[in-house]
Amino acid sequence: MMPKNLFQIQLYLNILLGFVLVIKYPNFITLLYLMILILSSIFKRKVISQIINIIFLPIIFMDQFTISLQLIMLKFKEISVLFLCIYYIGILVLDIPLIKESYFVIKKPVFRLLASIWFSLVATSTKIILPSNLNSNSFLSGLNNSALINGMVVVIYIYFAIKNWGYEVRCNLPIDFLKYKNIIILVVTMILSIWFCFFVVFSSVAINYKEIFGNWDFSLINPTLSEKLKNSWQIYFSAIKAGLVEESERYINLILIFTILKGQKFRLELSILISSLLFALSHIINAFSIYPYKLSIEGEIYQVFFTFGLGCYLAVIFLYTGKLWIVILFHIFYDTLVFSITPLGISGSLILSRISYTMMVTIGWLFLAAIVFILNKKIIKENIILLTKRRNEKIIS
Repeated sequence: MMPKNLFQIQLYLNILLGFVLVIKYPNFITLLYLMILILSSIFKRKVISQIINIIFLPIIFMDQFTISLQLIMLKFKEISVLFLCIYYIGILVLDIPLIKESYFVIKKPVFRLLASIWFSLVATSTKIILPSNLNSNSFLSGLNNSALINGMVVVIYIYFAIKNWGYEVRCNLPIDFLKYKNIIILVVTMILSIWFCFFVVFSSVAINYKEIFGNWDFSLINPTLSEKLKNSWQIYFSAIKAGLVEESERYINLILIFTILKGQKFRLELSILISSLLFALSHIINAFSIYPYKLSIEGEIYQVFFTFGLGCYLAVIFLYTGKLWIVILFHIFYDTLVFSITPLGISGSLILSRISYTMMVTIGWLFLAAIVFILNKKIIKENIILLTKRRNEKIIS
């Protein structure tokens, strides 16, 4: 059991740390953090205090902890790797008291949705500077640069948020394999999904039409020779982070959106579309990222369209199978392919314009999503009702 006053203790410790940072490194950010922490501690009106806590404290707690560990690593360079490991452990539990105090008590589903989106954005945007004596191709370097640990913070949050908001965590719903139709549709869907992943990747690097549909040159995909990510560990960890975090976010978003739309016509269809739009829009942050994730404004627009189609497909597959691990593995597989494209693949002459390629891929994902949805709408509807069923609540379709 977590002590009730643990959050207050943490808040006061961060205020103390804020004073130290202001004295030692006076700048606008450290001073602003300290002022917000003090405001959070003195506001007695619960609503105002909760808003401050939800919006600002995840950023402040993670940044202050990160800055402190960076300073310690600079001072004790010979054991900096040890402190890096301590950082990873600390970051996983750092926000738990705050989450319990301010996030789990949110009542309205729409505010739960907004708070979850914000927390995920903040948690995955914080990274620590690597020790200078750490090899850039090492396991730890790849782990750090992928921000996988920060992603695990989001996964932990989502797991406990679902439970604390009264739902059951149902990541592996059963499939009736006694019906041959279910087996056939599932097998065909998985085969088509894997083929289409290769189709998407190779059609972006093909120099002739034969190389789009099957005459694929697999030498253009090699994680050890990637154009974007030089550390092969980072490729795997980045793909795992994307699969775990983005599919967990899709899970909680679908639950909350379906709840918000209670009584609305086309509730199921709208839930899939809105959750996919949120998934697509979350990639806008890439326009403000650093290399190798940074995209141009034009590239970002194309990515939003593309990921919307992919999001619809993954949402339908998750709701059809009821198995979160399937879409996580699929997402990891796809991102590993994308991150592993070699310089020769990147420089390949496109026979399709960027607009044509984006529209073709987007329509392809949407078409696959529509087929699976139409063939399995009854199962999908039953599964989302089960996923959004609250504890001790009767299922009403």
